[in-house]
Amino acid sequence: MPHRQRPVVAGPLGEAGRWGTCLEEDRLPDEVAAFEERYSDPARWMRALAWQGQESAADSPFVEQQLAAVRAAASKALGHPVTWDTLAEARGDAPEAGSFGQSLAAVGCALLAIVSVGIRVNEFLDLFR
Repeated sequence: MPHRQRPVVAGPLGEAGRWGTCLEEDRLPDEVAAFEERYSDPARWMRALAWQGQESAADSPFVEQQLAAVRAAASKALGHPVTWDTLAEARGDAPEAGSFGQSLAAVGCALLAIVSVGIRVNEFLDLFR
């Protein structure tokens, strides 16, 4: 089998592992290690790989085996079976980026509501003074 040339991947090694060779048989260990470090648990690996459908649709037995191993590890980590198509519905895994921003927005909305009610109460009390 002729050796094919790897695509040049710019950016951090975590991304190189994601898009470069993470599932390939001739992958580079440092790229895989960077990928696994960046995406700290198997459920996040599944999200990063963004596979859809069944592992059997993979174009090689090695990729099929790798996908099945990642899915099995994510199922074990989450404590219940997951599939590539149902992972988005899974709960209990590591929070994704943006959860702090969502919390901050919720706190901001609550404060705005409290201030608005306070102003209305103050206006109502001014009617009787």
